[in-house]
This record gives sequence, C-alpha cells and structure tokens, in this order.
Amino acid sequence: MKFIHAIIFTLSSSSLFSQAEVRYYQIHELATASVDSVFAIDLKKMKLTALPEEILRFKNITHLDLSRNSFSKVEGLEQFKMLRYLNLEKNKLDYFPVGICQLTEIEELILNRNYFESIPTCIAQCSKLKSIDLYYTAVTMLPTEMSTIPTLELIDLTGVQINAKNQERIRGLFPTATVKLSSPCNCTQ
Repeated sequence: MKFIHAIIFTLSSSSLFSQAEVRYYQIHELATASVDSVFAIDLKKMKLTALPEEILRFKNITHLDLSRNSFSKVEGLEQFKMLRYLNLEKNKLDYFPVGICQLTEIEELILNRNYFESIPTCIAQCSKLKSIDLYYTAVTMLPTEMSTIPTLELIDLTGVQINAKNQERIRGLFPTATVKLSSPCNCTQ
C-alpha cells in the first residue's frame, strides 16, 4: 500500500497566516506524481546536504520544507519561482542562500537556528515577503533595503544577541512590522 503523507499546514506561533490545508509529498512519492499536481514537498529530517535532483522538475511548488537537514549551502532554490513558503530551520547554513532573493512570490521564510550572520541587500527583491523567522541566528543587523518590502509584517529575531542601540535602529527601519526581540545584550552588536 502506497504511503500517503498529508498534514495540516500549521505555521509557527510567529506566523501571521491562517491555517491552510496543504498536501505535502514525500520524496518517495514524487516518482509517480504528476508534475502539475505537486505544490508542496516535505524533505525535513533527511540529512540532506543538497537539493535532490528529483524535486527539480516540479516547477509549481509553493511550499518547501527543508528543515532539520545538514545544508551548509542551498543551491537551486531560484528554480522554484512559485514558492511562497520556505522552511530551512535548523540546518548548518553559514551564509544566507542568495537564491532566495530570486523568489519574488515568497511570503514566509523560516531560517531560524542557522549560523549565518547577515542578510544580503537583495532580500528587497522578495517584495511579497510577510514573515521572516531569524530566531537564534547570528544576524544582528538587517539591511536598510529590507525596509522597502511593503508587505513585511513580522520579523522574529528572538534569541539573537543585539544591543539596545541596534534594536532601536531595527525597530526604526520597520515601524509598521512586528519585530520580536529578546532583551538587549551588553554587547557591541
């Protein structure tokens, strides 16, 4: 009997979106799936270090879960032009994947618990971004260009060591967004 994996897509507490039912496909289901019928792929906890070739033919993907893998870099994300939700939490990313900047339909970006320290200015190209989760990353400053994203509603920087001065600067850049921050640190960042 073929294993069917369907879940209710429930976003984290930092999410602004309502719950929506999304049918996620597992890697073993993709071989027999119709290219036009796959909109969400779940590849979490697979110890991946690169995107599997099997998923590259699915151009209509709107939801991609790559959480809890071993990515130190992610190449090929820019191929998924319809992507609205991307979860890369708890990987080993040393650098922000710049391919994300080409995802102009992205609305929710989950990057928490990774190692990168900065967000590139090209993030401003993600003009539909509503929520970015940077919980427990090393990001202590956000690029000014990010403040031009008109849809940005939530930035989660909880657990990031940021001093009071830089917290004030970040809040000033995003006066209409909810910015979640931990208590300021007595640090230079």
